[in-house]
Amino acid sequence: MVRRWRAARGPRVQPALDVSDLDEAITFSTKLFGAEPAKVRPG
Repeated sequence: MVRRWRAARGPRVQPALDVSDLDEAITFSTKLFGAEPAKVRPG
């Protein structure tokens, strides 16, 4: 029996960041990871 991991989009990264400019951080990380954030919490 062979077991294989099949991830549709690869592993999910869930960083929790405290930044001074959220829009700039989202733009940077979107370019870096090639994906939009799944969730952005206010505050």
